[in-house]
Amino acid sequence: MKERRAFTLVEVLIAIAIVGMIVPALYSVIDLLRDMNRQVSSHLEETTHEEAVLRTLYADVAGSDGNISIRKDTFDRVCIEKTVHSLYDIPFPRVCWVVDKAKHRLIRIEGKRFLLPLKREAPVYTDVMLEKITLFELKLYNEIFYAYIRSKTHPVHMFAVSGIKKPKPKKRKHTLKK
Repeated sequence: MKERRAFTLVEVLIAIAIVGMIVPALYSVIDLLRDMNRQVSSHLEETTHEEAVLRTLYADVAGSDGNISIRKDTFDRVCIEKTVHSLYDIPFPRVCWVVDKAKHRLIRIEGKRFLLPLKREAPVYTDVMLEKITLFELKLYNEIFYAYIRSKTHPVHMFAVSGIKKPKPKKRKHTLKK
């Protein structure tokens, strides 16, 4: 007589119990991997956005006529009187980068002619470029423009643009007095 080889009911129940313990652990590992993937994607998105902001500031400064003013008071800011770089197809716009210290935001203002603080009717474009900003330090020294930017989520980003020459003052025509 031949012996039948088969699983007993006890063996099947033990196998089901083992699978029942392994499957929830596998689901938690998959959930953890998904969460890590979301965090990495978010970090990469923020880094890409900050790099785009730096490229925009760099293009504004590099395309300037050299007439750049840096002020630190209620709002830290840099104003570029004329640049060839525009996000809104304005020919030779005035661009100001302003830090809203109360809300920790970096704002870019672009328009033809405007004064700060802005009036309601000023025809300008404003963009919130960065949130959670902790450092916005700008210096213009010996024809080199230095920029340092840090947010709460990323370390300091910095760049320099050399060859920024102040425009020569226009000569005034003298009238002859008789």
